[in-house]
This record gives sequence, C-alpha cells and structure tokens, in this order.
Amino acid sequence: MAVEKSWSPRLRSVSVPFVTTLAVALAPIALLAPRPAAAQAVATWESGIANIPAPMASGRTVRQFARIAVGGTAIRLRFSNETGTRPLALGDVHVALPGPAPGSVDPSTDHLALFGGGRTTVVAPGGAVVSDEVPMPVQPLTRLAVSAFFSSASPVQVGHLIASETNYLAPGPQADQAVMPEAVPTSSGFYLSGISAEVDNLPGGAVACLGDSLTDGLDSSQNAERRWPDRLSERLLAATRGRVGAIDAGISGNGMLQIAPLGTGGPNAPARLPRDVLGRPGVHWLIVYEGINDIIYPPDAGDTAAELIAAYGQVIARAHEAGVRVFGATLTPFAGAGPDFYSPAREALRQRVNAWIRTSGAFDAVVRTPTAVPQVRAAYDGSDHIHLNDAGYAALADSIPLGAFLSGH
Repeated sequence: MAVEKSWSPRLRSVSVPFVTTLAVALAPIALLAPRPAAAQAVATWESGIANIPAPMASGRTVRQFARIAVGGTAIRLRFSNETGTRPLALGDVHVALPGPAPGSVDPSTDHLALFGGGRTTVVAPGGAVVSDEVPMPVQPLTRLAVSAFFSSASPVQVGHLIASETNYLAPGPQADQAVMPEAVPTSSGFYLSGISAEVDNLPGGAVACLGDSLTDGLDSSQNAERRWPDRLSERLLAATRGRVGAIDAGISGNGMLQIAPLGTGGPNAPARLPRDVLGRPGVHWLIVYEGINDIIYPPDAGDTAAELIAAYGQVIARAHEAGVRVFGATLTPFAGAGPDFYSPAREALRQRVNAWIRTSGAFDAVVRTPTAVPQVRAAYDGSDHIHLNDAGYAALADSIPLGAFLSGH
C-alpha cells in the first residue's frame, strides 16, 4: 500500500486498489472510548426498516438469520413497527443457533425472548420494542436464528426488502420448532430491526454504516456476509480483540434527499439518522456512503448538489451533537450504467459533490477517490456498472485504515 501526501497538512492519504484507486484520509482526531462502570449494550446487528411487499407475515412465523458483530454475555432483540399503520402483535419469539438443515435451528440452543416478563407484546404504529435481556452468551460473528410469530401485523408491511440472507415463513405459531413444516423461503426480512449485545465494561462500540444499495450489498453473494460492512466488521473485531464491530444501516433505494417509490427505500438518510444510527446503543462512529440515488434519479428542479451538501452537513452536525465521529465517502462512478442513469450532467453533479466531500473538511475523515475515475473497474463491477461484486465490496472495506477505531483498544 503506497502512502502519499494529501491535499491538506491535517490529513494523510492511503492509496489502495479500488475503481482506479481508492484513498482514505484520516484526520488526527482523538477518539474517547467510553468506560462505563457496568456492562453496556452495543449494537451488533442491524436491518434498516422500510415498507415491503408480499409475502405477508401476519399469522405466520418468520425465521430470520443474522450474523452479529461483537459478542457478549446476553442479547436483546429489537422489533420495529415504525413504518406500519396498524398494531403489530408478537405472539412468541425465540432465538437459537442455526441447525444443519436449511431454515432449521439447533433446539439445544433455543432461548425464549420475553417482553416485560411476558411472551407476547403489541407494538403501536410508529413504535418499536426491545426484548428483555436474553441470557445467551454469544461470540463475535456468531450466526443467530430469530424466530417470531406475528399473530397480527399491519397490511403496510414493515421490513427490509433485500436481506442478503434466505429467511423462512411458516403458517401459524412455530417459533419453538427446530424445523418448521411448510416453511417457504424469502429474501426479505420482517420487523426485526436490530440486535444488541451486553458486553463488559471494557471500551467497545459500533461503527454504523449509513448508505443505500451499495451498503446494503446488492449483487453480493447471498448467505455469505460479503457486504462491505461485513468485511469491515471482521477487520475491526480482529484488530480490537472483539471490542468493536460494524453494523449495516444500508437500505436499497435510499437517498440523502428523496424517498424511493412504494417506500421500499425507507425514509431519507437525515430522517432515519436518529432511528438507525443515533438510536442504536454503543454507536461511536458513523460512515456515510450515500447520495448516488439522488444523482441518478435527480429531482425535476433545484440544485441537487447544493441540496446534497446541505443534507450531509445536517447529518454531520447532528451526529457530532450526539458525540459520534463521522467519516464521509465520495460517490463511486457510474459511467456505463445506461442512459436511464448516466449522463454528462449527472456526472458533473457527482464531481461537484465529491469535490466538496474531499476538500470541505466537514467530515472527521474521508474515504475518497483521488482522481476523477470514469467507471468502476471491471474486476469489481457487479454487472450493472453501479453496484459492486464480492471483490469490490471487500476492496472497499479493506481500504479503510482502522487507526481511528483503535484508540483505547
């Protein structure tokens, strides 16, 4: 890895192979690691919530699989009805380790999740619920199976369209079953929005990765944890002896400014910042890699670049108020994506936004392409000239120096 001088004496730049090259600049900032007197909760897995179409979860058990980041002595589950229009009734919730057969669990590891001491709970529209502590010790990068019976759910369904995992739906209450009869696979996630781990009082925390389909891992391998936040989490955990991991707050179709049709992309990034980043326990760092959807689907009027810059500024300011350090990423190229997406005018917008990200000093650190590269390198192209393949996502994650996350570890 060649080290080069950056544009500012405050920053150092590291060149790595991505697109043409990808560089990361880190300001010499002092990160204060929290040192609570007792155990702390740290976000260890996330699924950004939006509205999704069929299949319907109401009256069914949904078994969802999630690979966590940091481990702990116990876990808590978070279910969201924040975009729903009717109450969500949870009838029974279990968490276990996966079993040998697809969609199965190991019954010897099964744990019942309670809510205020009870097996059932109702979540009002616009609300969320966190389970009681589930006394299930877990190691970093453990894959969990969360099975929940939704006895009644909103017809405006809440969940995550592209889960990067094969999940399963089965009729009726089957959350305690090792193998669910009549289960059918789905590529979406339903209502489960987060998992946190109870860790001891050593310094720790989570890096939230806020983004769109590039962070959501579109075109990455299914059931393989090949999104760039997955890879970043592996690197962080290895470097911090399991103390710091990354959570994926990406939603396909999401934007800094606009909301995707049918609500599948969720609220825009500034609107969901309190829910998906600042509201997650133990988040001390934020990586913002978002905005390309606002360029390839530009509004009919207005200065998109100026609006994007203003939106980034608000995310940075609000995160700083919460004591969260913010790293920005320049928007990767999309030439070759076809006339429905690419045009010289849209490319000029991307270049203007990237110039601000690189030179404004607004972010605490910047992940950037040092030159105006025209197109994603073929070896990293996920086939549509916008998204990346497994190698591209790995290169992106591997380009991020870990020094900013290692203070106190």
